[in-house]
Amino acid sequence: MALCVGIIGAGIGGLTAALACRQAGFDVELLSTSCSEQADGAVDLPPNATRLLRALKVLDEVESVAVRPEAIHFRAARSGYLIASRPLGKFAADRYGAPHLHVLHSALLDVLRAQLPHRRIEACTVLAVGSISQNDDFVTVECDDTTLRLDVLIVCDGADSTTRRQLFGGEPARFLGRIEWQALIPADAAAHGRPRHAITRWLGPNGHFIQRDVDGGHRICLTGIASGPPHATQQWMTHDRGDDFVHAFDGWHPSVMEMISRAATCRSRALHDHAAATTWSRGRIVLLGNACHPLLPYVDQGGAMAIEDAWILSRLLGDWEDDDVTAALLEYARYRQPRVTRVQNAARENSTTYHEADAMRAFGRNLKLALGTRLLPELAIEQFDWLYGYDAVKGFD
Repeated sequence: MALCVGIIGAGIGGLTAALACRQAGFDVELLSTSCSEQADGAVDLPPNATRLLRALKVLDEVESVAVRPEAIHFRAARSGYLIASRPLGKFAADRYGAPHLHVLHSALLDVLRAQLPHRRIEACTVLAVGSISQNDDFVTVECDDTTLRLDVLIVCDGADSTTRRQLFGGEPARFLGRIEWQALIPADAAAHGRPRHAITRWLGPNGHFIQRDVDGGHRICLTGIASGPPHATQQWMTHDRGDDFVHAFDGWHPSVMEMISRAATCRSRALHDHAAATTWSRGRIVLLGNACHPLLPYVDQGGAMAIEDAWILSRLLGDWEDDDVTAALLEYARYRQPRVTRVQNAARENSTTYHEADAMRAFGRNLKLALGTRLLPELAIEQFDWLYGYDAVKGFD
């Protein structure tokens, strides 16, 4: 009999886990505790993620609603000076065997949902989870209108997961003194002559700003992170006007200020650093994605790590289903912890580097970026091979 797998969370991690588990031959029940609002911003899908989407047979559909950036540019916040540029596009696809994409969060979820022939995929809240209990043989989940008996329960309802806190405990998140803003503007609202289909990172004191083409190049997603007061919640909050967004980047390059001023609405959240879960599973219940190892938004790997988790967990469950599935969950943690710890550390390092306020250290950062991409381009690219070249498919052929 096929394993019955329940999944709490209908975001990128949850939907990918549902696809991967179905592909592995399991019965899947997709659950959600709430319909928490998500900012409809850009999701980066680097090669380590897209090769898994190809294995799940959804890459073509994702590419149809995504943009393939040709390069990533680093610019000085005030002068606009081009510090460095790294190729993506065909270069990344040839080097890593899979494309680098970015896509609207909502468009990606629509593609993933469309692959799941589930009776209740239409709404964000599929089933409202009530109480959860388990014994040696199964997990019981009391829902609104039914009681489910599951062989495995995957919890992937985000960094602020209430399910994780209830079942696993853990330390409270630490506010970083920063606010993250996101907004979407029409592509024609950006400066004339800007590079199309490129990611641009503007680096400044105590903040950084990113612009990405999305929606087939018709819109631009703006993401800004800068110092600010804490919000009452870590969830995204919508604002009719972006006055605080404008104020946070006052004095930056006119192109940045113009783009922010064109945002009719924006969303913001207080940025917190979460400690990774020390325990990834308890019995037949396991954590996945940001519910397990939340990432700061400085390496653009949040979605990718959830996709990697989902693929690897489904394959390990397939290998172990005739034995003790709890052993598969322990092996999943052992297999994934070194990888996600390295990515988390890279994100924390970038959170300091990108926000450097000391002029001399910022000069040193810019010089390192410039020399690496202009004088030693191959070496500059090689330093990311561990991240983008990671092949979770090959490990489970």
